[in-house]
Amino acid sequence: MAWPGILVPRLGSLADREMGRLSGRPYGELVEAVRGGAPVWSPMGLPGVKDAVNLLEYVIHHEDVRRAQPDWGPRAVPATLANSVWTAVRLTARPAFRRAADGVRLHRAGTDSVVTAKGGKLVVTVVGDPVELALFMSGRQRAARVELTGDDAAVARLAGADLSF
Repeated sequence: MAWPGILVPRLGSLADREMGRLSGRPYGELVEAVRGGAPVWSPMGLPGVKDAVNLLEYVIHHEDVRRAQPDWGPRAVPATLANSVWTAVRLTARPAFRRAADGVRLHRAGTDSVVTAKGGKLVVTVVGDPVELALFMSGRQRAARVELTGDDAAVARLAGADLSF
């Protein structure tokens, strides 16, 4: 299990050891392990958590591949996907912004839906479509098409913050 070492920097050797162990397994075996999902006892195996984390993981990496192309452009995602991504963003916003220096609010563009990811004296509001918000909170601030409003210094800190897990 690599996740403790990914989430908690002091446990990084656990992630390294697990990645080393997995590197020797045949590709087909790894695919089957991914298909099987996390064990039930793992936090990543809990029904709501697993669905949110997996959805965000796949959506974000899909966008990574799309945006690595020289001629990429924004796309409209189906409403059902946008709604599911927004739900996952809301569920994972607090841990995603745990290292932010200031308060953070996420506002789903075109709606009244807002989630407070982190409280603070200075608050930055990040406005965008759900996929863009997911990209922003995963540490891809430069790639995300969002609007940041708030105190100029707080906006600059958030735009350059290390938000990666």
